[in-house]
Order: sequence, then C-alpha cells, then structure tokens
Amino acid sequence: MPGAYPLQVLQEFYVVTTRKLQAPLSPEVARHA
Repeated sequence: MPGAYPLQVLQEFYVVTTRKLQAPLSPEVARHA
C-alpha cells in the first residue's frame, strides 16, 4: 500500500537501526561492555 509508511517514518527507522548496528562496533562502547 503506497503511502502507508511516510518517508519520515522510514528515515527515522533507518537512522535508529543504523545507530544500533554501529554502536557495538565503536571502541568506546566495546570498552564499557
């Protein structure tokens, strides 16, 4: 269904997922883990 998911929702979802995937790879997070 086109328009069911606004671009803003998709962009926010993309940003959140990418941050979660990149966070564990950061040296600072690895040190605290």
